[in-house]
Amino acid sequence: PVEESIWTGILQSLGSSKAVLPRRLLVLGDPNSGKSVLVQNLKRDHRPFLQPPATTSNNNNTGSTSTSDHASTASQGLGVEQSELALSYTYTDIRDEEDTVSRVGIYQLAASHPTLLPFALNADSLANTAVIIVLDWQRPWSWVESLQRWLSVLSDGVAHIAQEGQVQGGGPGGWSKGQVVVENAKEHLERFLQLYTEPSSSAATINTAPGADRDIAVDVGGGGGPGEDMGKEVLLPLPEGCLTHNLGLPIAVVCTKADGMRTLEREQDYRDEQFDHIQQSLRTLCLAYGASLFHTTTHRPRTFAMLRAYLLHRLLGPGSALVKVVERETVAVPSGWDTWGKIGILREGFQCRETLDGWEFDLVEEDRGHGSGVEGGLRQLYEQAIRDSSVGVRRDAKKEVIIAESEQDFLIRQQEALKRAKASAPAETHPSYGSSIGYTAGGNPASQNEVLANFFQSLLSKKTSTGPGT
Repeated sequence: PVEESIWTGILQSLGSSKAVLPRRLLVLGDPNSGKSVLVQNLKRDHRPFLQPPATTSNNNNTGSTSTSDHASTASQGLGVEQSELALSYTYTDIRDEEDTVSRVGIYQLAASHPTLLPFALNADSLANTAVIIVLDWQRPWSWVESLQRWLSVLSDGVAHIAQEGQVQGGGPGGWSKGQVVVENAKEHLERFLQLYTEPSSSAATINTAPGADRDIAVDVGGGGGPGEDMGKEVLLPLPEGCLTHNLGLPIAVVCTKADGMRTLEREQDYRDEQFDHIQQSLRTLCLAYGASLFHTTTHRPRTFAMLRAYLLHRLLGPGSALVKVVERETVAVPSGWDTWGKIGILREGFQCRETLDGWEFDLVEEDRGHGSGVEGGLRQLYEQAIRDSSVGVRRDAKKEVIIAESEQDFLIRQQEALKRAKASAPAETHPSYGSSIGYTAGGNPASQNEVLANFFQSLLSKKTSTGPGT
């Protein structure tokens, strides 16, 4: 008994010292938007792709796997989303040297089963969950509609959490454990944005290759837990248009297949004005929800590495993030960095206020049961500016294919048409000179000799009837 108690104490001490922090990542998106490929890349070690170009090749084979996950091999089986599950789950372990410091459970929710959200997002997991909304660059005209739908699902999910564990008699409307959790999460998100600091002039840049797009390293720390003393710091008010819709969740809007912009530019005649309008619209909406914005493409693995590093910082603690707004395929805008002023710099004439007002109008009309695509809303204005190129493709595909008929079939058809026309034509009438003109009763001409004989006979008859002296 004494030995058992000793071993029990040792095991308990080791278990408490190496406790794994559970975290959750909820992935939302339409079918075939690239969610499975995104999850595959998020489960891989990101550090080699964030090394300076001069040293990346030297570090690729060093065996540095302190943050790699042993479950990444299992993710190789996740292929194209041909048969999407209602709610799928996988996980990745985050390692520090030889110890596992966190296990991130990754949930994918199908668009056809939004009612399963409480199994992935509830009062117990809200404070430790980050959300990814996946958009597909092959369908940029549908992004506003997709964002409205998924953000509405999240809003309903948070409202459902606020009612969990409700206690009757706790004041007007009752008190609930879920409501406290939601309020703490909202305060935490607001505080995170208020404590955001601009990068200093001495901030190191990771991308140092000549001619490469400049990466600005910014601090995304300051997101301490709700229990920290908030009175020690002066919290400035949030800028205009920031966090007007606080769901209490760190949200990342990820636009996958960013290399598809080249196809849109080449085949659908998209121009810089349209690409800038898309980015400005997304950044305005992300700012309203305190969300971040990332573009990813499999042709540039570093885009996934930047996203993974940012998500781990949001889930596990303070860190740094990269800001990229110049190069279209590698856009990265962390939460707290953007403002309406920075959005307007991208292209003059864009109105952030009108965009947000149109979004609010759509939400109000949807609550009234009128749908989100009504006239005057953001969805209608956005789809007018960013056209649905697939409509023209479908119209061309439905054009009738004309097959030339054979020569014999054509001649037979023409012969039958001539017969029908001849049969339906009225009989011709001719001036009558008695019966001297050689036509039969049926209207068919007589033989040539009979015609000539009748003609000369008629001449003789006329000459005889006139006679001499007349």
